[in-house]
Amino acid sequence: MLRNVLLAVAAACIGVSAASAQGAGANFPSKPIRVIVPFPPGQSADIIVRLLADKIKKQSGATVVVENKPGGNAIIGASEAARARPDGYTLLMAGTTAMSAAASMNANLPYDPVKSFTPVTGVALNSYVLVVKPDYPANSVQDIVELARKSPGKLSFGSGNQSSRMAAELFKTMTGVELLHIPYQGTEQAMSDLVNGQITMMFNGVMTSNPYLKRKDLKALGVSSQAREPELPDVPVIGDTVAGYSFIAWQGLVAPAGVPRETVATLNRLFTDALKDGEIYARLNGLGMTVWPVSQEELGKVIAEDKVKWRMLVTKAGIPVVQ
Repeated sequence: MLRNVLLAVAAACIGVSAASAQGAGANFPSKPIRVIVPFPPGQSADIIVRLLADKIKKQSGATVVVENKPGGNAIIGASEAARARPDGYTLLMAGTTAMSAAASMNANLPYDPVKSFTPVTGVALNSYVLVVKPDYPANSVQDIVELARKSPGKLSFGSGNQSSRMAAELFKTMTGVELLHIPYQGTEQAMSDLVNGQITMMFNGVMTSNPYLKRKDLKALGVSSQAREPELPDVPVIGDTVAGYSFIAWQGLVAPAGVPRETVATLNRLFTDALKDGEIYARLNGLGMTVWPVSQEELGKVIAEDKVKWRMLVTKAGIPVVQ
């Protein structure tokens, strides 16, 4: 008799839990969705999320709140997102820096790019451009290679994040040149020192490089994509000189591990609908970004593959791994 009563109570509890889960899925989102951006305001990830937040509000009425948590090459923001409740109300604007480069250069991250997160959707792809001062005695990628070979370790490159560094490290390993790495806390500081002649060169995103190029504060020698960039049609592809070279940084949204599939599906739909809007598409393309509204599964595949690929590059380049 007691056993039958316990079974009945358990069945009732399961039914209530299932009904609650279905109700939560049907009503999601019922409060603002927080997106952690692990970079300062004004950088590409921040700009993109704010554009999407405005569009989502207009399309569905859902509220998206941007919270900047810079520091530690995106590790601080990513760590906070990984610890958040897996209810779909906290997301991370993830990308190559936090999920690929950081995982390759740090032995004891407080999160695992694959196990700690649930992929939601891809957002954008970003090419890099090799930039130097306008009066620097190099007018092509080949010029840089030749100067570096004549003076091993004398030419320096700055990096404001780990993606920027990885683009340069890939260039180093494929050309066999020695370059001196100068790390910075952020892109703006690195670009400022480049303009002032404190460093030789930098691999920087097309989006954040464009203002410097338009003001002629810097000149572009090559782009990291496999084809010329629409925003920089006169700048050749680095791969034309360094056969096989290609570097594309990605940005996407992830949630803490364990978010229910129906919630992830709703999030994917909210953000991909915004990304497919003509206005957003035009804005991002105009900023030198490629819209990338891929599925949860495809983003997960990229994260897993990058974890292996960039670890191999770190090993080949002889980059010390932080223990």
